[in-house]
Amino acid sequence: MTVSSFTPVSLEPALVLVCLQRSCSIFNDLVEFGRFGLNILASHQQALSIRFSARDTERFEGIEWRRGANGVPLLSGVLATMECDLDQVYACGDHQILIGKVSDISTHVGAPLIRFSSAYHSLERGSLSHFFERP
Repeated sequence: MTVSSFTPVSLEPALVLVCLQRSCSIFNDLVEFGRFGLNILASHQQALSIRFSARDTERFEGIEWRRGANGVPLLSGVLATMECDLDQVYACGDHQILIGKVSDISTHVGAPLIRFSSAYHSLERGSLSHFFERP
C-alpha cells in the first residue's frame, strides 16, 4: 500500500511510526505477521506510488521486488528500504498508529518522491514555496 507519511520516532532504538486507516484491508494481516517493510520511492517513481495506492490485489505483478531478511516485500530500484518489526499499535481516531523497530535499512543516492497538498512535487529550490507564501 502507499502511505502518505511515516515519521522517525527514535534513533536508539531505531523506531518509525506509520499511520494506517482502520479500514485498511491488510491491517489485520500486517499485525498478525508482525513485520512490515517501507519502500521510500525516488522522484521518478510516481507511477509506483499510484499503483500501490489502488485497491488492486496484484500490485506486485510485473515489477521487481525481493523478500527482505525478515520476509517483508521490498521493491527494487527505490531510494531506500527499511525492514521493521512491529513494536506497538495504537488506535487513534479513524487510524491505527504502528510503531516499527527498524531491523535493516538500505539507502541509495537520489531525490525522494514528494506528495504534498494532493500533488507530486520535486525538491528543487522553490518548488514548494508557493504553499508557504503569505497572502
